Amino acid sequence: LGQGLGQNPMDNSPTYGFSAQANPMEPGRPVPVLQGEKRNLTPTKLTQHLSTSGDRRLWNGLFLISEGPVDEVFDVRIDGNKAGNYEGLEIDIRLGTEGQDVLPWFNDAITERTEGVTVKLSTDWHEVVLDGTGVRKLGFGVQCASGLGYANDKGGLDPVTVQVQFQHRLYGATEWVNLGTVSISGAKRAAIMRYYEFEVAEGRHEVRCRHPVAPPTGDRYISDTWLEYTHEIVPDDFRLPHCALLAIRALPTDKLNGSAPKVTCSARRMTAMLPDGQGGAVSRDIGNMAWAALELITNTRWGAGEPVESIDVPSFAEAAEWCELKS
Repeated sequence: LGQGLGQNPMDNSPTYGFSAQANPMEPGRPVPVLQGEKRNLTPTKLTQHLSTSGDRRLWNGLFLISEGPVDEVFDVRIDGNKAGNYEGLEIDIRLGTEGQDVLPWFNDAITERTEGVTVKLSTDWHEVVLDGTGVRKLGFGVQCASGLGYANDKGGLDPVTVQVQFQHRLYGATEWVNLGTVSISGAKRAAIMRYYEFEVAEGRHEVRCRHPVAPPTGDRYISDTWLEYTHEIVPDDFRLPHCALLAIRALPTDKLNGSAPKVTCSARRMTAMLPDGQGGAVSRDIGNMAWAALELITNTRWGAGEPVESIDVPSFAEAAEWCELKS
């Protein structure tokens, strides 16, 4: 529908979005191991970042469920509600095999910087010192939060264009290198969002941005432009073998917006190949505490890696029978 008579062209229409979040990755964190079935577990958040689709910010979250492979991941919930209740939400799961496929939303390692951003741009340079090393791409999320336009005498909006210039340099260098100048145009009262990505020399970087030409200002103009976030990108096909993963891409709506959502799920891994006491291996129910203990003792990736020859397997079989009787 067209704009009605008497409607203020400077009023904002509802806009939903996600705020930029600090990257949660921490080196040296333990990887959980799943034995049996676990419901309503809170997976470990590995990384998160914002991306842009049209004029919407998408929130992308990657979660570690456990050492893999697992049998199944199910009942994914967002803020306590079933994931299927949310419009525009996508889920991708990897069960944790050695050669599992790359997750499409996390094929690169992206670290999102929120410090020194969410800043209104001007003709003065705004500088940010980044932390990452080995970075080979830089990404910038820019937003005209209230839209763009000029309120004309007919009660509508005429287009307005703003320009944003990006530069970078390797940390410690003296000369800035121009990445490019982009133009953003629009005539609407809703947020206009853009994302720009540039290849750079590998290393640690400093970045800066500004308006090379002052945007038009005045009571009739909508032209405020913000640097919302900065991405440090290490391009690679990260598969994270042997890790059961849950990836979520969420479109902001009236039911899901603002801060990063709380994610829970359920998962099961019900069997494992364990020693049979006669030099072979047999599938055992690791929901049984005795067989679960035997796996912890013998597993060579994450367990004690105890040689089978030193284990009294028949005693574990007797304990497993007792557990079944008591269950």
